[in-house]
Amino acid sequence: MLKPCPECKNEVSDSAVLCPHCGYQLLGRAALVRCPTCMADILPVRYVHDTVSLYCPLCKTAVTNLRARRALTVFAITFTLLVLAVLVFGGIWILSLD
Repeated sequence: MLKPCPECKNEVSDSAVLCPHCGYQLLGRAALVRCPTCMADILPVRYVHDTVSLYCPLCKTAVTNLRARRALTVFAITFTLLVLAVLVFGGIWILSLD
């Protein structure tokens, strides 16, 4: 069966590892995801700084686990505010003892 290459749009066998026209790596075509920003079919990549999401290699936009990323951000902000509140109010309480 022939399918279009995501890079050059020429017809390529679905069992091919590389596109014979442009050399685009077709291995893992079942794992292709459409990037919501650049609308390209891509194989998402993981970056060292973020172990939660996968990113588009073309436009660097997160394409998976956006809900988990937001939850992690909300948790980090809440925890930081809680620590600051304990430090501030704990310091005021200690100063009031003198």
